[in-house]
Amino acid sequence: MIFDMHIHTNQSDGEMTVDEIISKIKESGLSYFSITDHEIFTIITEEQIARTGADYCPGIEFTCSP
Repeated sequence: MIFDMHIHTNQSDGEMTVDEIISKIKESGLSYFSITDHEIFTIITEEQIARTGADYCPGIEFTCSP
């Protein structure tokens, strides 16, 4: 199994749109993935998830300071 639980879209500090990421996940053969943009919960549809052939875990990355 192949996991990538730390993917950012262009809504955060990534370079690809959600649809571009979906295509890459399908090509890569990932088993599990999570889109973890900074400070926002990125919307991904059931249809997009199904196109990947992988399992999805919703995620978000928060900035924290002491």
